[in-house]
Amino acid sequence: MNIVASRFAPIQLATPQSKIPAQSAGDEKGLESLDSFVATSAQSTQGCPLTSEFRKAFFEDYEARKCGENIRRFLTRFPEPEALQGAKVLGIENKGFSYFGLTRALHTRDTKGNGEAYVTDKNWYHHVILEKDGRIFDFDYGIEPKVVDSEEYFETMFLNCDKVSREDKLKDYRVQVIDAQEYLHRDQDTSSTMSFRDYGSLQGWGGNLKHYQVS
Repeated sequence: MNIVASRFAPIQLATPQSKIPAQSAGDEKGLESLDSFVATSAQSTQGCPLTSEFRKAFFEDYEARKCGENIRRFLTRFPEPEALQGAKVLGIENKGFSYFGLTRALHTRDTKGNGEAYVTDKNWYHHVILEKDGRIFDFDYGIEPKVVDSEEYFETMFLNCDKVSREDKLKDYRVQVIDAQEYLHRDQDTSSTMSFRDYGSLQGWGGNLKHYQVS
């Protein structure tokens, strides 16, 4: 699938796994925890306008099963091209036969009928995220607006495997890399496609990934 031409509406087959209750609005400890998280995140990404806007959009402008459109709308928040300089949209797809050819993600957001958020695993036809300066912006990653480096993201979201082996994903999963401005305006296609393993090597972590504890 070429992500430049598609509308990016992955169909999910969700299997609830590790449930994390969301803090209620009236829970003071929950608010203190969120304030602490925002402060820590701000310190680690100081001076990055994308990060502050992402924290707002994560809750205000998110649609489930619309990963590509979520990213597209996010990009429109930055009318000045300089803000997106070096940013890349990444389309992720399983080109192998594991899990019926679906892209298996392990740290995604979902919501119960009562509005409570929790973390679960899902299976998509494809997924779309944003990368800038080696950091990943994904509206489906966990239940908090967390921007992490690409190594941690790929390990936690995809390679910390359960039903599909790490080796199969490194070999069969593909990353289509396209300039963010091209993706936004759909005016040309200079994208490139590579395996997870090759993308990791390009980013400097390759197949030698650390293991991240998912809480």
